Order: sequence, then C-alpha cells, then structure tokens
Amino acid sequence: AAWEAAIESSGMSLEDLRERYRQSILLSRAVQSEIRPTEITQEEVRAIYEKDKDLYKVPSKVVLEQLFFPVAENGSDEAEVMRVARGLIKRVSEGSDLQAEATLAGVEVQELGEIPVADLRADLRQALTDVPDGGFTEPLATVGGIQVIHIIKRIPAGYQPFDEVEEDIKRRMSAQSYQKQTREFVEGLREDYLVVIDQEQLDYILQVVGSL
Repeated sequence: AAWEAAIESSGMSLEDLRERYRQSILLSRAVQSEIRPTEITQEEVRAIYEKDKDLYKVPSKVVLEQLFFPVAENGSDEAEVMRVARGLIKRVSEGSDLQAEATLAGVEVQELGEIPVADLRADLRQALTDVPDGGFTEPLATVGGIQVIHIIKRIPAGYQPFDEVEEDIKRRMSAQSYQKQTREFVEGLREDYLVVIDQEQLDYILQVVGSL
C-alpha cells in the first residue's frame, strides 16, 4: 500500500510510527494536565491595547448616498440630464425632501454606506473636499450617466473602542500564555528526565494545546 511505502521511505517501521504517536499522545496529555489557564485581568488587557494601539487604527470614513442619472448612449441628452441633476440638488438644499425629488426625477437614492476616504476614486475625493455633512457634490459625468453624491456624515480617523477588541486581545494573550507554559514544561522534561522530543513532535503538541 502507498502508506506502507511512505513509512518505509521515511526510515521508520510501522512499530516506530505507532510508538511515536503513542508518545505524542502521552506527552500531550501530560502537557494538558500541567498547564492551567492564566488569569488575565482587564488592566493587563488594556495595557496590551494601549501598547499595540496602532493595530486598532480606524481610517477616516464618509457615509454616502448616490443618485445616478442615466444618459443616452450617444450622450445627446447629457446637458438636459445635468440640468435635472442640478435642479434636484438646488431644491433639496433649500429644504425639499430628497426621496420625493429623486422619485420625481425617476432615479433611486442608493445607500453606499461607510467608505474609507482612501478607498474613494481620486475625482470623488476631490469633489467631496469642501462639501459639508448633508451636502451634495456637483454632478459628475461618469460612464453611462451623471453621478451625484450625498454625504451623510464624515467619520474622523481614530481607534476601535477597547470594548470591541477586549475579548480578541484576551484570547491572544491566553494562547500566548499556553504556548509559553507548554514550551517551558517540555524543556523541563528534557532537562530533568532526559526526554527526547524532536521539534516536529513539539510543534504538534503546541498545535494540539493551542486548539483547546
């Protein structure tokens, strides 16, 4: 069989392989019985959060809506569509209801959601530069039509709140503690009892313990 050929090519017998797995299982059980969950305080977690705060940076974003006014394929009505788009912007800016005006113009108000400013098209970033929250860009000629962007609000750059990442940090700290304790335990076996453990076997044990 193929697996028998693979064992033979590795220089091990079937008994060698069985013994190796037996030792791995016994050692894994010994490690699990010795390693205890580390008590991690909120203060310790917060200290890691502050130390690694750059990992939790949130870029500046904008919350946008879009209105798209299609034009004829040959562009023959572009000027008229541009006039309609500008008229809508003017009326809404003066207090008219956006949804009602969009319905009258035969277009939809499409929610684009939160978008990092850095991910916007260069021309759109430029168009939004001086637009206040609640305002509109000038109509933008794009492929197939005229685009108008409504900026709902800007979200400044900052950091994910501690409460949102606390559990993730705690899990990472716990995993690191398990890894450290396991290595120290195995090294102790090597030194105190002259136990021979190859690196591949140790990596396997660490993987097993880390998945608990």
